[in-house]
Amino acid sequence: MKPVEIFMHLSLFYTYRIYLALIILLMVGNIAKAVEISNIYQVDIPVKEQSNNARWKASLEGLKLVLVRRSGSQRILNSNEASEAFKKVTSYLQSSQYSREEEVIDEYKYIISLYFEPRLIDELIKRANQSLWDINRPVSILWLAHEEVDQYSTLYRRIITENENEIIINDLISKNSKRRGVPVILPLMDLDDSLLVSQSDVWGRFPEAIVEASNRYSVDSIIIGKIYQRSELWFGQFTYFNQSKNISFEYQSDNVDLIYKQMFDGLAETLCEQYCVTQTVSAGHELLIGIENITNFEIFQKIKNYLSDLSAVRQVDVVNIHQDEILFRLSLLSNEKVVIESLRLNRRLKFIEKPVVEKIGKMITLDNTLPIEGESDKGAEKTRNSFYQEEFKIEKPENTKDSKSILKSKTIYYRWVN
Repeated sequence: MKPVEIFMHLSLFYTYRIYLALIILLMVGNIAKAVEISNIYQVDIPVKEQSNNARWKASLEGLKLVLVRRSGSQRILNSNEASEAFKKVTSYLQSSQYSREEEVIDEYKYIISLYFEPRLIDELIKRANQSLWDINRPVSILWLAHEEVDQYSTLYRRIITENENEIIINDLISKNSKRRGVPVILPLMDLDDSLLVSQSDVWGRFPEAIVEASNRYSVDSIIIGKIYQRSELWFGQFTYFNQSKNISFEYQSDNVDLIYKQMFDGLAETLCEQYCVTQTVSAGHELLIGIENITNFEIFQKIKNYLSDLSAVRQVDVVNIHQDEILFRLSLLSNEKVVIESLRLNRRLKFIEKPVVEKIGKMITLDNTLPIEGESDKGAEKTRNSFYQEEFKIEKPENTKDSKSILKSKTIYYRWVN
C-alpha cells in the first residue's frame, strides 16, 4: 500500500498535535547526524552450491540490491539500462568469494560475497537517468511497539530496544537497514526515555512526547510504528516525521518478515525523495558556500574533499579567502536543495545567518581576480594566508561576466566546528 498523507485523515485536534511535534523537530534539525554507509557495493547472498548457475543467480540478485541501495530507489530496476545490465551481470563484478554458512537453513550451505565495481554501477545509474544517494546518509530513530501472542496464548506488547531479548527482531531491523542502506537506531528506553514516553504513546503514535525524547539522539527523522498479529495476518502501521514530511504507511502480510521489509522500503523511498540526486536538464548552475574557522590546510582539504564527494556536486573551486574564511563555488548537477540538505547532516558545519564579511567585494583573493572593487590590506592578507599559497591555486574567473555571475550567485555561510 502506498503512503498516504495523514493530514487528510486526521481530526483537527490530532493534526494540531502533529504540527506542534514538527515545530519541535525543526528546532533540532541543524544538529542531525549522518552515518557513512560502508560496503555499499558489496552484498552477501546465501547459496546451496558452488556452481556457475548458482553464482549467476546470486550475482543477479546482488546487482539488483546494489543498484537499489546506491540509487536509493527501486525505480532503477524498471529502467531499460538495468534490464540490459542484468543480461551481462558478471561484467559488473569486481570479485566474489565463497564462505561456509554457520547456520544452515533450507540447504543454503554457503555465502557468496559479491563485490561490484563502483564506477560501473554509478555510470549505469546515471545512464538510466536515475538518482544517486550519497554514502553519508541521515539517521532515523525507530520507536516501535511490537505485539504478538506468547506461549500462553496471551497478547504480549513491548517497545523494541537493542537488547539480548530481542535478537530476532533486532536482526530483522539490522538486515533491512543494511539492505536499503538506511541507518536506523532504536531508543534506549532508559530512565530518561521512560519518563517521557509510555508504551501507549508509541502504540497510539502520539508524537509530542516521542519527538521530545528523540531530541537527545540528534536524528534527522522519526518513525513511530506498531506491528501486531490478528489471526493469521500481521499488520504494520507507521508514521514518518521529519522537517518537511509527515507520512503514514500501512502494510499487512502473513509473514512478519515482509512487514519489516516493506517498512524499510517505504522509509528508504521517502528519504530518497529528499536526499537523492538526479541530474536535471538545468544542471550547471552554481552555489557559493562560505565557511569560516578554517585555520589550517588539513581542515581545508577535508572540507574540499567532502564537498567534492557530494553526489549533486560536479566541481568545487575556491574563489575567495578572507582571514579564516574561504568561499567555495560549487558547480551543481542538480538543484541546490539537495546540497543544502546534505550539508545540514554534517555536524562539523554549523549554519550561520550572516557572513563574517558582509560583502564579497571586501574579501581578498590571492590571484587578485576578486574583489572586483574595494580591495584593501593585500599585504596583511598575503601573510595571513601564506599556508594556502603553498598548497593550492584559486581559480581565476575567465572574464568580467564570470566575475559578476559569482557575485550574483546565492551564498550560504557555515562555521567549521572542531
